[in-house]
Amino acid sequence: MEVVRRSGLPLRGHEWEVWHPILTIARLVGEEVYRNVLGYAEELLAIKSLFQYREERLLIAAMKRLLESSPRLPDAEPAVEFKPSNLLDHIMAELEERGEYHETWFQRYWTPERVGRILTRMSIFKRQLARGTYYTITEAKLKELKARYEPRALQMGAGSGSSGSSGSDSGSISASSLQALVELYDMGGWGQPESQLKEAESIKEVLKLPQLEGEDTREIPMKVQDVEHPSEATSPESTATTATTATRALEGSLQLTFSEEAILKMVELEGSIGILLLKQRVEARLGRGLEVEEFQGILRDLDRRGLIRLTGESVSIPKTGFQASRRAPQPSLTLALGELSMLPSDVEFSPEEFSAKYGWPEGFAERVLSLAERDGIMYRTPSGRWRRL
Repeated sequence: MEVVRRSGLPLRGHEWEVWHPILTIARLVGEEVYRNVLGYAEELLAIKSLFQYREERLLIAAMKRLLESSPRLPDAEPAVEFKPSNLLDHIMAELEERGEYHETWFQRYWTPERVGRILTRMSIFKRQLARGTYYTITEAKLKELKARYEPRALQMGAGSGSSGSSGSDSGSISASSLQALVELYDMGGWGQPESQLKEAESIKEVLKLPQLEGEDTREIPMKVQDVEHPSEATSPESTATTATTATRALEGSLQLTFSEEAILKMVELEGSIGILLLKQRVEARLGRGLEVEEFQGILRDLDRRGLIRLTGESVSIPKTGFQASRRAPQPSLTLALGELSMLPSDVEFSPEEFSAKYGWPEGFAERVLSLAERDGIMYRTPSGRWRRL
């Protein structure tokens, strides 16, 4: 156990439960096996860290912009107090600079409530005033946050003396490839429909992951953050299969946070589950505690998006929610709105006619039309049909 603790792997919570017995057994088998398994563990954890905390890193960049644009007092540490809504313009500016800004997606995804939950999760000082909740960020705290949420892969380049740099290179990932992965995905991988597939293919090229014969092509409900169960971690082939599956999962929906994904998986597994029990199981999966306010906010947000159904003290999956959306690929909202904007203005359609015309799944037409009405693309006629403005 002490040897595993001295390995330098930052294992916590569920990661420790998974990797500690594997590394212990590998150590008993032999030094070479232990070094190889340790190398695979470092690589998988590094990949996981690249795709975690994307939202946190974006908010750090937005807070940096806010801090730089705020007036400073002489002989005082730079600091600013702000409401979550004050960050939205800076988040937008950061996304625009990265070339990732899409108005419809931004308005639906980035809300003051979501920003507030992430800030609370980051343990940023806050106080409740009559005008709302205010957060305070200082220059020193900002530097601390940048160090805390920096992808682990960036710290692996120097090498830690483990087998990740000296052992077998079967299935290994170089520091330069990990750095390129950061530049390709972490700085531009927000999953917009136009760039999603291209980004996933670029990541595959950087990782140079093998396509194994007979690889299981079934849909696996996981994201890169969920590479936590390498049941055959001593095998290079099994490691490559896990990484390939994780990369393929990038081509799915990326609008869910790690916490949201964990909640949805637990609810889907149980069908219906009490809120308190759900919170305990999600915390065990995440390896950290969730504040009641944060957890309830996530549940309300998922309920509002139609992914879960809140009924009293229990949570369930609606028929048209997350389970259905995973089994059939969902059309792009951006492309659907583009289709509506090209319609002639003198023709009326019903939602059913839209669904038949474009092959949309059940319920998708109502969702698109609601967004189109909000964005000034379509309007509802007195007869209940729809026409382009």
